[in-house]
Amino acid sequence: ERICYGKLKEKPEFKEVFDSYTSSVYLWLKSKTFVSTMLRDFILKRAFLGLRDCIAKSLHHKHKINRKPNPDNLGVKNFVDIYIKNPDIQEFGAEGFAAALVYAWFYVSKVIPTRLVNIIFDLSVQPNLYFVLIQEQKDLIAKYGNDITHDITKEMIFMDAFIRESLNNSNPATCKDMFLSNGTLLKKGELTSINMFSKFNSCNSSANKKFDIYKHILNKKPFTEPCIDNLVWGYGANTCPFAEYSGTMIKVFVALFIRKLYVFSNIDGNQPEHPGYINLSTVLPRKKSVYFKKHNISEYRDLIDLKKEYKDIINSDKRRTLSE
Repeated sequence: ERICYGKLKEKPEFKEVFDSYTSSVYLWLKSKTFVSTMLRDFILKRAFLGLRDCIAKSLHHKHKINRKPNPDNLGVKNFVDIYIKNPDIQEFGAEGFAAALVYAWFYVSKVIPTRLVNIIFDLSVQPNLYFVLIQEQKDLIAKYGNDITHDITKEMIFMDAFIRESLNNSNPATCKDMFLSNGTLLKKGELTSINMFSKFNSCNSSANKKFDIYKHILNKKPFTEPCIDNLVWGYGANTCPFAEYSGTMIKVFVALFIRKLYVFSNIDGNQPEHPGYINLSTVLPRKKSVYFKKHNISEYRDLIDLKKEYKDIINSDKRRTLSE
């Protein structure tokens, strides 16, 4: 919110239309009836227009009281400032720029939370790897204190590999009938994706599937780096321009999560098992809940020498998973 809208989010009238739009994004997500779909689309469009008009009105007002152009973009702290301070951007008009901001938030509110949910679920069913990640955070705290900077996130090698494996496993797939260019019909329920969900999942369930972060550590590339073997951020001309920023934010969230909370998949003492995925407009775990407990990772004894583990991985000729 701060990056997109700046101080606009502090206004009560903006918060009302903003919350209305955000909640509309997930309205009746699982419903498949024609009536509910039409009603959902109507409510979503109305919420979209309400938020767009509210932003456009604020942009008009800010532009009137700040007419002095600033082509150097000094003092830009959010997307609203970009419009106010850059005359080239103002040529798009307040309504056009406001619509772009709403579309940007649509993907933020719909995509990022589901990715984080999948990461949390993977953490809950990988207790052995969870302690590896705890050890990594302990080592970094001992070295740098409790601060987390962009440079420090680059040293979170094991967590980076964990996140990449989780994102690979939960990449989206199409969930409706479609025709390929050669006329082949792909029916609803058949998973299709270019090196994405279908590549990493042979069926709807991920039960008993190895969660392999070893290959990503061996690859030596961070998950924030788009490349031919990392299509999370797209590739080539379609690469996400905010891959590094978004990836760093995910790292910061997961690092803070690991430092503050321990997560369980169940409290019955059963062997943790991934519930598999459901494919809606995005990919979500089939299960709806996990369990959290506050913890202080400084109280855990050191269980593994990660420097030695990393060297062993790099020097090893065998491809085995850390979870074994």
